[in-house]
Amino acid sequence: MGSGKTSLGKRLARKLDLSFVDLDLEIVRQENRSVPEIFRDEGESGFRSIEKEILTIEKEILELRLRVSQNEFYIYKIDHEGEK
Repeated sequence: MGSGKTSLGKRLARKLDLSFVDLDLEIVRQENRSVPEIFRDEGESGFRSIEKEILTIEKEILELRLRVSQNEFYIYKIDHEGEK
């Protein structure tokens, strides 16, 4: 049993109207191997290296999405400023 990161992440993403990416599933998809296979073949350090690489890509996407969302907020705020 896990610690609940996926469940919490999905709930938070839904609440914030964001997409959710399960990092382990993304690793499996990109590596075309299961997590246990990666650990067996490359050890924990190999897995963590792959994880870091994919997380860096996802972080860049998240940061871009956040900037876009912030810009949309500012545009909304500017467009509706003074309409009280």
